[in-house]
Amino acid sequence: MEDYVKQIEERSVQVVAKMPGNIASVESLGGTYSGTADTWQIDYGSEDHLASVLQALRDAGFAFGGGNAGWPPAAVAKMLRDKSKFHGSIREALWLNPNHQIIQET
Repeated sequence: MEDYVKQIEERSVQVVAKMPGNIASVESLGGTYSGTADTWQIDYGSEDHLASVLQALRDAGFAFGGGNAGWPPAAVAKMLRDKSKFHGSIREALWLNPNHQIIQET
């Protein structure tokens, strides 16, 4: 499974990062290890700051969690792209079952 943006909360981004290069990218953004299942947290203070964090994660090669329910990270990135605060394609991570992740580019 690829490393990916798992969830976006009101003031933090939850990221699953296992690869050393991706962990370094998360740490460079101020990310801290949450102590649970390779999950890291990156805090942000505004929509513009969130956009810059997500752009850096996209540029580092992270996928964005997707799906049809709720407000997944891929949908947030698309919304920011519509506002011209986020640029480029989005690699959306979807799961066919708990151990089968697929990536589609949007």
